[in-house]
Amino acid sequence: MPRAARLLTAKEVKAISKPGLTAVGGVTGLYLYIDPKSKGRSYVLRYTNSNGKRCHISVGPASTITLKDARASADEMRRRLLQGIDPIEDRRNRAMEAERAQQIEAAALEEEQRTVAFCAELFISERAQSGFWNNNRRGESVARAYFKNHINPVIGHIPISKLTAKDVYQMLLPIWQSTTDTGKNCRSSIFQLYRWALARDWCSGDNPADSKGVLAVYLEPLKTARKKPQNYAAADFNEVPTLIKALLSKKTSSYLLTAFSIVTVLRAKMARLARWTDVDLEKRILRVPEANFKTKGRGEHIVYLSSAAIKILNLLPKYSNTGYLFPSPRTMLALSDNAMRAVLQQLHEEKLAKDGIGWIDPVLSQKTGTPCMITQHATARASFKTWASTGENRKKFDADAVELCMAHHLRDDYNGAYNRTTLEEERREVMEAWGDYCLSLASNLL
Repeated sequence: MPRAARLLTAKEVKAISKPGLTAVGGVTGLYLYIDPKSKGRSYVLRYTNSNGKRCHISVGPASTITLKDARASADEMRRRLLQGIDPIEDRRNRAMEAERAQQIEAAALEEEQRTVAFCAELFISERAQSGFWNNNRRGESVARAYFKNHINPVIGHIPISKLTAKDVYQMLLPIWQSTTDTGKNCRSSIFQLYRWALARDWCSGDNPADSKGVLAVYLEPLKTARKKPQNYAAADFNEVPTLIKALLSKKTSSYLLTAFSIVTVLRAKMARLARWTDVDLEKRILRVPEANFKTKGRGEHIVYLSSAAIKILNLLPKYSNTGYLFPSPRTMLALSDNAMRAVLQQLHEEKLAKDGIGWIDPVLSQKTGTPCMITQHATARASFKTWASTGENRKKFDADAVELCMAHHLRDDYNGAYNRTTLEEERREVMEAWGDYCLSLASNLL
């Protein structure tokens, strides 16, 4: 058994100047250590571990720990040694536990900071920087508006990892039945945001905005009372030639765009974003890229240009600083969705002042009991479909060709797997007849 060291006083310990180890007594193996180079002073405990290896561990700097406290700490280490706990391993384990606790605390804090609003800002900014909305300049502002006006005020403060289907339901509840399109788009926005966060391991589990998941159970009772979508207002197809004449009488970009979209039976986005590089005048076709579709996964759509459509294109100037067929004269970018709406609003007001009726959908107006001003979408689509399905046209034109002219996907028992015909000849016949009909009162304007 080692001889017990003499119990030194604090004054005696302070007077020690010899470099190396000096036993201070009070606890077996407790020493004052003076570093030969730095002259730094600290207390250390020397001991033999369970493997018989001599070890030493720092008890603390002499400048910050008293001799009394050093003896108390060393005594505690000795007691723990008797319990089979190695001081060095114990200190290492405690440090690792403290580090893990800090990491968990930091991760929890970071998780709390990743709220729906925080993630939405990163999500939208990332899409904007990657050019996701290059062909839809209102895309970013619309996405931000859904979060700012509807989503963030209700669930923006909730961490994305803790978002539940019930939270999404609470957000949708005030708008799901009254403004159906807004509700649908808000749900879709949250669905896409959660998928994005899943890819970054910021959340886990089922998507709370999945329309086929738990959310569907919450929304089920609201289905029967939900506001039914109303059809877009279309011009009576008998009035389309008069409308085209009115449009072509004002040869500005937005008026010509509206006329062209009706003659080619195109949705607004397809016509607005059309570029000269998409046009092949020799083959008399316009290619509509998939990016310009409302829904993706369909591939490009080929528009077979009628003589009427070619005549409208011949009216268009070609600018060196833009590739769009119908650019904004101010920005040279694609015209917005509001451009054609403003055109029809102007024509409606002018006609209303003359005949007291204006440009309205007679069927929808009678059904709703209020005048419904015509829209570009319905006039280019529903008016065309009604014209093609009426009287002799119904017998004359191939029904599938009419659907393909509208960029509709032909279905069969195998979900279109075998019906891949283009019906080019039949479609050209339909489009040529429709173009002639549309321009039947406006030939002198071209």
